Amino acid sequence: MSKSVVASCRLAERLRCAYFGPMKTFALELPDPLAAALDGAVVEGGFRDAGEVAREALRDYLSHRRFALQERHQLDDIAAARASRGWLCPKSVQQIAQDA
Repeated sequence: MSKSVVASCRLAERLRCAYFGPMKTFALELPDPLAAALDGAVVEGGFRDAGEVAREALRDYLSHRRFALQERHQLDDIAAARASRGWLCPKSVQQIAQDA
């Protein structure tokens, strides 16, 4: 590897650390179809390397999970408010039907 390529890689690593903060390295074992999909995402473009694909996928997963948890908490709050007012909610209707 030429000195300019090595220097370029080191600069890229420093910039990435400056932007994202210190990064931890992980090793993944993936089934062949999933590994092929990961490689395909890089080959198709839009991603520099497999690590970038994995980071983007993890960000999407965490964002989706956070939204789903917020929604679940909101639905629980609504059910609790209805129950405190003596209103039936879908969950209690299902329980009544099962008990009958």
